[in-house]
Amino acid sequence: MKIRFGLVGALAIMALAGCASLGQSGAVSPDEVARTNLDEAGKYYRLGQYDVALDKLRKAAAAKPQDSQIHELLATTYARVGDLKQAEYYYRKALQYVPRESAEFGEYSNNYGVFLCNKTDYSDAESYFVQAVANPWYRTPQLAYENAGNCAERAGADDKAKELYAKALALQPDMPQSLLALARMSVDQQDYAAAADYLQRYDQKQPANAESVWLAARVAKARGELARAEKMEQRLKSQFPASPWAIQLAQPE
Repeated sequence: MKIRFGLVGALAIMALAGCASLGQSGAVSPDEVARTNLDEAGKYYRLGQYDVALDKLRKAAAAKPQDSQIHELLATTYARVGDLKQAEYYYRKALQYVPRESAEFGEYSNNYGVFLCNKTDYSDAESYFVQAVANPWYRTPQLAYENAGNCAERAGADDKAKELYAKALALQPDMPQSLLALARMSVDQQDYAAAADYLQRYDQKQPANAESVWLAARVAKARGELARAEKMEQRLKSQFPASPWAIQLAQPE
């Protein structure tokens, strides 16, 4: 499962951050320097020129050293290029300066939780997901619940993961990743009725992928629906021949 950052809005802000102008004295203010560099950073980021984007972001941070948004963007960009030490430094800086009574505090907490989970720091990650969903100003707590569920599943805490995925779906019933995760976990626990329900809901919102077809085949076989199971297996082989599930089917028993 792909674990999700709340970065899209921040990149959109970078795209709109230009339009710097001279003040009455003719001098460019720190705010204007920061806006100009944020705008340029966004352009270079979208082109995949991350080193140049980082240079622009560092200039923006030099102009406004307590701007939490700039630190958050530095963190996500450093994470993108694999500099985890610098990424962690700037994630912490962003959380240091962002107002706690703001939607951004929840978003940044979620993003830092994702970062820590990807480093397999599962316990620390959980604390930041909890911090995100506890923030009443955070606009997408379902995303933090889903990410927390994914992190718990990676850590082998399946019962906790199921509870967290269910909380995500309670807030947004059509979240495909949570539906697929719960279908997968239900199959593993041989709860095929629940798995079938999750897969049906998943199929209503998301095109089938290799895993969902594989799970549908397993559910059908377990319920004695052999014709449907064969149909799903053939679909898996024809539509997703390179997937690990199709390769597994091709192996002699």
